[in-house]
Amino acid sequence: MRFGRGVSDRKKYDLNQVSILAMCNTWLEIANRGMDHSNYPTEGAYAKMQTLQPFNTFMRTRGFTLVELAVVLVIVALLGGSLLGISTGMMSVQRGETTRAKLKAIDAALVSFVAVNRRLPCPADGTNTTGAEVFGTQANPCTNQANGVVPWAVLGLSASDIEDGWGTRITYRLDPYLARAGAMDMSRCDPAGTIAAAPSDGNVPARNSCGVAGVCTALTLNLCVTPIQFLNAKGLQIRAAVGGTILMDPILPPLIAAAYILISHGENRSGGFSESGALLAATTAVEGVNETQNRADTSLAYYVDAPQNYSTDATRFDDYVLRPSVISVIQRASLGPRSH
Repeated sequence: MRFGRGVSDRKKYDLNQVSILAMCNTWLEIANRGMDHSNYPTEGAYAKMQTLQPFNTFMRTRGFTLVELAVVLVIVALLGGSLLGISTGMMSVQRGETTRAKLKAIDAALVSFVAVNRRLPCPADGTNTTGAEVFGTQANPCTNQANGVVPWAVLGLSASDIEDGWGTRITYRLDPYLARAGAMDMSRCDPAGTIAAAPSDGNVPARNSCGVAGVCTALTLNLCVTPIQFLNAKGLQIRAAVGGTILMDPILPPLIAAAYILISHGENRSGGFSESGALLAATTAVEGVNETQNRADTSLAYYVDAPQNYSTDATRFDDYVLRPSVISVIQRASLGPRSH
């Protein structure tokens, strides 16, 4: 049926249905009478057959023209392309949501580890499939920051738990000091402390400790280390871009640094490790400058948390980043400083 025909065409179609029935009855009559010439249909039967003419005309005009077929094909192609784009976009959004959920789950597992062990775990080696923490020595615990991914085995997670929505292993970096024994325990620090100089933990490089030669109490605040003294020079620096604004820093006031950073390498998977331990190149035409700073196969002085940008030039940044502060992890692990 042609597009755009009105009520008159539908009436014509109804009449032609009646004509078809008349034709069928006439030919049944001929079949029943046999092939004798005397039994051929009467003039009345032939008159009935003449009603088929409108039906023939209708059949010749009801089909699509080539132009109409071309228009339909174009419309179908446009709709198909639109639906494909919508489907791809929805899949990307779903993978992003999956990635955020996994980052939060890993963060919770790390806090649980700190609550039990009073330190952070070192990364696992992203080039293998064991997921084991690679711990060096107490003085130099994390020797594999380059190639480091979330150590799923020591956190009680599976290998798939530390893969983002695109199947790339999530990169994990921390201040190596925070993997030392007791390095995440502030329970012996006191905000009201008045000690002039916090004691060193005795390691190289040295960091301030809450422990002193005496007992820190409400009556001996001169022996108490403050949280600010404890946090000095601990944690990772995070910037808004390569060479850009400092967002978190272990030295600059107010001494809010990242305990660790979890990095999903996003849609283009650039610089991340696959589930088999292979280092991945960008699936897009370019790896952004800020993405290069977060690669899993490097260990740098700082890492980047920039607004996501899906351009196809050097400004691209599709990483997903989670970077909790040292003090927030300690407090969530119930190892924060005491209060009066």
